[in-house]
Amino acid sequence: LALTIDSGTAALLGLAPGGLVIGIVPGGPAAFAGIEVGQVITSVAGTAIDAAHPFDTEIRQVAPGSPISIGINRGGGGTFSATLTIPAR
Repeated sequence: LALTIDSGTAALLGLAPGGLVIGIVPGGPAAFAGIEVGQVITSVAGTAIDAAHPFDTEIRQVAPGSPISIGINRGGGGTFSATLTIPAR
């Protein structure tokens, strides 16, 4: 679960703009990919996450069962990308 934060809010919080991860389903695709609460999802399938492209909208456009590339900012720990498969809804 990620909450999209704009660049102004992100700057106030000292974070990258994108989808702030506020929850992870244990054993789910995000947990398996190494995504953690507090990290920021910066892109989904190459599309930057911002006010015009919120995380929830972008992730819903991916067909269940499809692998997807996610860009993640760890804050002080740098950035990485992960590929995960979207589960059936």
